[in-house]
Amino acid sequence: MRHILLTSRLDARHGGLTASLLRKAGVTARRLGLAPIIATFHDAPAFPQLTAEIRERYKLPPEVSFANINHHYRDLPGPPGVPPGQEVMARFCADLPPHEVIHMPGAVHSPYAATVSVEGQPVRRFWFRRDGTVYQIRDLAPSAGKAGCGPAGAGGQRGGAGRRADGTGHEVVLDPLTKAEQRFRTVDGFRRHFMNELCQPPVTYLVCEARGLDGALLGLENRWARKIFVFHSIHTRPGSDVLRSGNRSLLRNLEQADALVVLTQAQRLDIARRFGRAERIHVIPHAIEPGTPGAAGAAGAADAPGAAGVAQPERAPGAAGVAGAASMSGLVGAAGVVGVAQSERAPGAADVAGAPGVAGMSGVAGAADAAGAAGM
Repeated sequence: MRHILLTSRLDARHGGLTASLLRKAGVTARRLGLAPIIATFHDAPAFPQLTAEIRERYKLPPEVSFANINHHYRDLPGPPGVPPGQEVMARFCADLPPHEVIHMPGAVHSPYAATVSVEGQPVRRFWFRRDGTVYQIRDLAPSAGKAGCGPAGAGGQRGGAGRRADGTGHEVVLDPLTKAEQRFRTVDGFRRHFMNELCQPPVTYLVCEARGLDGALLGLENRWARKIFVFHSIHTRPGSDVLRSGNRSLLRNLEQADALVVLTQAQRLDIARRFGRAERIHVIPHAIEPGTPGAAGAAGAADAPGAAGVAQPERAPGAAGVAGAASMSGLVGAAGVVGVAQSERAPGAADVAGAPGVAGMSGVAGAADAAGAAGM
């Protein structure tokens, strides 16, 4: 059983939601014996140094690991016959007028990435493996407001979003293991390719708290994957019944989610009334009641030794980071119950291993709620 926590990016300076996610990872490793993977999707040339700093700051046990989409492919060797990076760049810049190439340092013998600009405007970007070959190419389409992807060649591992200026918008991936060329029309397609490689039998729980990754996870088709989405706030605009824009895609496609975790019963009932799928919506309330004197410090000391209040205390004070960490125990239980309800997809007792471990912890109400829903 594998548990993956998805986040768009991980930076040395971060806010409360990221702090909460990191503390959840530590809590589930220490208290439930899990080995969570924190998966990120941003550019991070110094990813090993960054994760080492964060591990020390949050006192994360060795069972917690990190994965980054770019470092995943960067660390793989290129397949035989892949031309050198400079040759690939020359080939895919032949259509450009006079241009400037700016390299982003990333290793002693090879850059992390190179951006090609025409008249100061970035138009194309290349990402390099450690052996200097290219694994990803994106055409940038400023007029569309997003990055798009142009044609690829041998050895081009591609990722990107949006459409090219000519409206085509696609990318090609040459898988180093199978040498099979694959095309994706959006960055979400490339993200799903990465998520698929992280999934393994008998079951992999992917927990998404970043609304920017909802589209990629919703569209994931993997028989081992259980797709769990978490709301940290209200789903409507304050004072109205209008859905918040970031929540619309997920709520309108709940049939593609295995579970949605919300904060209150009122929120669960409202979402179920609008979109159905009540059996997939579970409640895990905040672990700390608002306004409880001293609760934040006490919970931090109990749930995340040495971590509470260490990282960015001025940006993530007290309960903001710790409440979610304690609630994660309930989330794991809810996820296990979801697996039981779908036993034909994930047979075996491994799915519910997390559930007994949550007894007596602050998230148990969410687990019990999920148990009732699963039996519906």
